[in-house]
Amino acid sequence: MPQLDLTLWIVNCTTNWTIILLVLLMLNSSALLSSNVITTKLINNTNQNENQNWPW
Repeated sequence: MPQLDLTLWIVNCTTNWTIILLVLLMLNSSALLSSNVITTKLINNTNQNENQNWPW
């Protein structure tokens, strides 16, 4: 049954690649999220600094 073996192999490879792609996407999105959080924090900090009334 070489046909069945080939089909199983293709399914296996496809599943592996799908998992790898999903993991990469998750890593990518989490990195994007963390960088967004960092930039928003930086923006908030600069806004707060500008809005402060300096005593001098």
